[in-house]
Amino acid sequence: MFMKRAGTVVVVAGLALTSGVTAAGASESKTSGSPVKIFVTGPFSDPVFAVPEVLSGAQAAADVLNKAGGINGHPIQIVSCNDQLSPNLATSCADTAVSDHVAAATGFILYGTNTYGTLQTAGIPVVEPAPVSAQGGTASNSFPLSAGTISDFYSVGSKLVKEGYKNIGLLVENQPSATANAAFVVTGIKAAGGTVTANTPGVAGSPDFSPYVNNALAGGKSQAIIWVGDPTDVANIELAIKQSGFTGPLGVPTGTIPPATIKGLGSNGNNLVSTSNFYVAGPHTSAFNAAMAKYVPSGIVDTISEGEWGSIYAIAAALKGKKSERLPPSPKH
Repeated sequence: MFMKRAGTVVVVAGLALTSGVTAAGASESKTSGSPVKIFVTGPFSDPVFAVPEVLSGAQAAADVLNKAGGINGHPIQIVSCNDQLSPNLATSCADTAVSDHVAAATGFILYGTNTYGTLQTAGIPVVEPAPVSAQGGTASNSFPLSAGTISDFYSVGSKLVKEGYKNIGLLVENQPSATANAAFVVTGIKAAGGTVTANTPGVAGSPDFSPYVNNALAGGKSQAIIWVGDPTDVANIELAIKQSGFTGPLGVPTGTIPPATIKGLGSNGNNLVSTSNFYVAGPHTSAFNAAMAKYVPSGIVDTISEGEWGSIYAIAAALKGKKSERLPPSPKH
């Protein structure tokens, strides 16, 4: 059983291990016991929204941990379920986790009402990188590693103001969710002592963002622009900014800018400021990048995979009966 403690996840009862299944990658590991199953779920494939990085980040962490001895000699086995952005499949995934007797769960859980309750009844803790549903922040079996995406929106405005960009123009996708999130951006700007010079609606997927960028610049009053909307539009927005002659930064309050978008920015991305809940810092960077290379040949990874990496390490630390360090912990503990 997990219990909550400020900044940590700890284990306070014995670990029930599964048997009869060989964990993925066990032949390369220093493990010999029966596997510990960790459930990973989310929309790994969907034409509207997909986060395959969730699964690759989790498996990469399991690979490294298994090579270092797993959990007290027991290999970690990742049990995955693709909910395909479907509430019904999310329910089915939760049922699968229960029937597979997993020790803990993680992932990108959009349909909390379809997932947390089922897992809670079965006594399965959820260590999600960030709560992306209301239940992720309130369920008694939820142990999120961060404050969630709200902190992304709040912090991007705050950071830009603290770096000297006091007057900021907002460019907001014309969707209710983006409008709601923009309110957190405004709060962060004002809390840091800044001013919102424009709040311009923009159409996601537009081939030309020039008119929207010009409005966000507010006749030269804006020292920076923040885009609140689909992160795949960043490339077109940066192009419009370059064409306008504006040299200030573009803030993007999300850690989910697709790798292909980042790669395509080229020199246009030099003034991009993006906030995120997750990072792999200092000595952990090389271990993370090396482990991810197996799953992302391009070498470009994002904060979603980093968050899942941290979640697997947190679960492993808790199941070892150890107090979790500030994540991500050393791959060799």
